[in-house]
Amino acid sequence: MKKRTHFYKILVVICLFVVSCSNDNETIDPINDIYLSIPDARFETILVNSGIDTDGVVDQQMLRKDAEQVSRLNLNFVSKEEGEISDLTGIEGFKNLKQLYAIQNSLTDVDLSSNTLLDTLYLQGNSITSMDISHNSKLILANVGSNLLRSFSGLSKATQLKELNLSNNDLEEIIIDNESIETLFISDNLLKSIDVGGAVNLKNIFLKTNKITTLDLSNNTLLETLVLSDNNFESINIEKNSKLAYLYISSNRLSNLDVSYNQELIDLRVDRNESLGCIKIHAGQSIPTVVKSVYQELSTDCNEASMELPTIASIAITEISAESATSGGDITADGGSDITARGVCWSTSNTPSITDSKTTDGIGVGNFTSSITGLLPNTTYYLRAYATNSIGTSYGEEINFTTGSTIYSGDIYLKNQQEVDDFGSMGYTEVTGDLVIEPEIPTHFSNLKGLSSLTSIGGALIISKTIGLNDFSDLKNLTTVGDYIILAYNQGLTSIGMESLSLVGNYFNIIYNEDLIDLEGLTKLRSNGGAPDLTIWSNTKLKDYCGIKPLLSDFTGIFSVMSNLYNPSQQDIIDGNCSQ
Repeated sequence: MKKRTHFYKILVVICLFVVSCSNDNETIDPINDIYLSIPDARFETILVNSGIDTDGVVDQQMLRKDAEQVSRLNLNFVSKEEGEISDLTGIEGFKNLKQLYAIQNSLTDVDLSSNTLLDTLYLQGNSITSMDISHNSKLILANVGSNLLRSFSGLSKATQLKELNLSNNDLEEIIIDNESIETLFISDNLLKSIDVGGAVNLKNIFLKTNKITTLDLSNNTLLETLVLSDNNFESINIEKNSKLAYLYISSNRLSNLDVSYNQELIDLRVDRNESLGCIKIHAGQSIPTVVKSVYQELSTDCNEASMELPTIASIAITEISAESATSGGDITADGGSDITARGVCWSTSNTPSITDSKTTDGIGVGNFTSSITGLLPNTTYYLRAYATNSIGTSYGEEINFTTGSTIYSGDIYLKNQQEVDDFGSMGYTEVTGDLVIEPEIPTHFSNLKGLSSLTSIGGALIISKTIGLNDFSDLKNLTTVGDYIILAYNQGLTSIGMESLSLVGNYFNIIYNEDLIDLEGLTKLRSNGGAPDLTIWSNTKLKDYCGIKPLLSDFTGIFSVMSNLYNPSQQDIIDGNCSQ
């Protein structure tokens, strides 16, 4: 009995010892003090290949002491074959890191709070959505461009920062509360609001292609470069920025601009501000490079009180086809300043402006007509007339219209020149049914130019009882007729002239054309499954068949020639006896 009791006492002691060891392991992990976790295989592969991870094996860990020896780390993307880094877990162990390069990877999140010695950072071309640099007080240069950033914080703690690049991101607002920063890039974002009042040492600001409407630069007295093109500025005050040398503010909504306080200005770009006609300068001020629109001028006296925008009305749209239309405008007042440009502008979106497609139709007040070309078929457009003077550009009311189709569905019958012209004005390239040009009695036609855009007729082509057409060369782009062709009773027709025609689906009859001399203009026509059958009858002056020699060389259809001036056989033509 005593022996059994003694055994139980020993067992209890052993159990207590095991439990005690287990609890100690939960709070002390000697492995983690020695190793860093590196879960991203590509990250560790670079460390191994660079000799940083000294065990030489990609095993999701590395010695902490190896990481602490590194001051510069290049993790830039190399090739698709080698892959991209998506996780920088383990970077926290690089305590002495000063320069980090991880360009064009697949990072979505980066925590650099443990890298307090970092002075150079390049992370452009990733998918990072937010970032905090509040623990990186020694940072001098940071480039986090071309990511998906919606927030960027900790700027006030980066007290040595000189250059920051956040271009090509999704930022909508930001406060630059950093006194050390000198160069700031935040172009191509979604910025509506930016505060640079705390960045008193800023020398260069690049904010092009955003949605900014206002910017207070009164505290930025050292500013030398200011790029604000492609925003929504209606005004900008740069009186306090006397050191400004470069000002780019094109493609905004400025109605006034005063650069008379900026005597060091050497490059000014103000074009495409529709309502900005006059830029105020100081007497004797010379700006070596100026890019402006034709309606803009530099002047010491932009006395806008006595001038205003022109008064203009849009004229109704007419002659609408698949690719063109006609409109214009009526300028009734010049606003006290000469009209330097006028016309119409159009777009597939509402409120077109002179930055969209436009015509230029002279100068001065009064009516003008505008030819609108280069349109797309079956498309709705919005149009306004415009007039520009030294104050800016004003617009008439907006008109919308829809272009026609290039395909005419069904059959079309044309009986006179006017009907040919009216149909041709629509710019059709294809008729799905028959095209019939046949008056009730022989009628004079001057040309078929209105049909020059046609390339295909799905049904038949009939041209009959015309007077005055020497040939049908106006059909120069017609390549295909799906059914048959009849050319009959045409007076004055001496040649065919359909130089692009290559396919006729059924028969081809050339009959009773009393003045027809030759069949030139059919050299591209080829036989297609036995078609076309050829019937050439009663053309009393026809003596030259050389135009159809290429067709007859592999012709398998029916060839019928009769009652012409010259009536050769198929073999005669093939042998070269094609004319008399």
